[in-house]
Amino acid sequence: MGIPQGLSISNLLAEIFLIDFDKWVEQQFPDSAYFRYVDDILLLCPIGKAIEYSDEIINKLSGKTYQLSVHPLEGNSTKSNLGELNDGFEFLGYRYINSKFSVRKASINKLENSIAKLCTALKYKKRALEEAYREDEAGFHNAYNFELQKFKWKLNLKITGCIYNNKRYGWIFYFSQLTDTKILYLLDGIVRNILIRFGLDTLQIAPKSFLKAHEIIQRSTRPNKYIPNFDLVKEDVAKIRKELLNLFDEEFLINKTDNEVIYLFKKIINKHTSDIESDLGAIS
Repeated sequence: MGIPQGLSISNLLAEIFLIDFDKWVEQQFPDSAYFRYVDDILLLCPIGKAIEYSDEIINKLSGKTYQLSVHPLEGNSTKSNLGELNDGFEFLGYRYINSKFSVRKASINKLENSIAKLCTALKYKKRALEEAYREDEAGFHNAYNFELQKFKWKLNLKITGCIYNNKRYGWIFYFSQLTDTKILYLLDGIVRNILIRFGLDTLQIAPKSFLKAHEIIQRSTRPNKYIPNFDLVKEDVAKIRKELLNLFDEEFLINKTDNEVIYLFKKIINKHTSDIESDLGAIS
């Protein structure tokens, strides 16, 4: 029964499985606006019709044709609910309130924790370097400055996201449709506060800005300066080597063949694009 979780074609299978259901909803409720993304459904209907329409939808999905388990509307369920537009609603990680599209608190917390985790890793790395270079202050500073450089590269990637294999990755790309820009000022403030909390110099690190990244995305679908576009790099070995200098010692890269450098680049970018996608968490 069913299919394994985590399939790359899950979205496509859901579209095929529910295509007739989509048609049924649109025919059954012509006075409403219907939206579905995989297994998340939003129905905007006339006031006073919500209970009637939701009961019909639940019965349809849980009935003989589809046999799906639907999150209940009653009780303390946070997955399904009824309400008026004036009270706002959440859908796919967005929160609609006061005619603006914002971001739900859980999505902000997920990103904040991810950035704090990055700072924690740097803190422990610093301690290890202090121990390793106990008798060599200059060596410690050189090693730690290189760790700061790697940290800054990773932090900025979390803030701006990137383009790779013709796909847009990252928190700011996913929430590019938000209109509540106060959230972006909040996030930039959160980044600064986390850096200060970990004793890091905000001027030295000079992190990129969620607000500026969002403004750039609004102007262009293919930003390639402030927001990294790794598709402009991956076919040029010299550019790849230059990009990898943010993460690896030059001597280490010199001893690598071009094929080894290309493989290393793909491995690194695949890992980090996976990491920044995980910052979205469960968006439904």
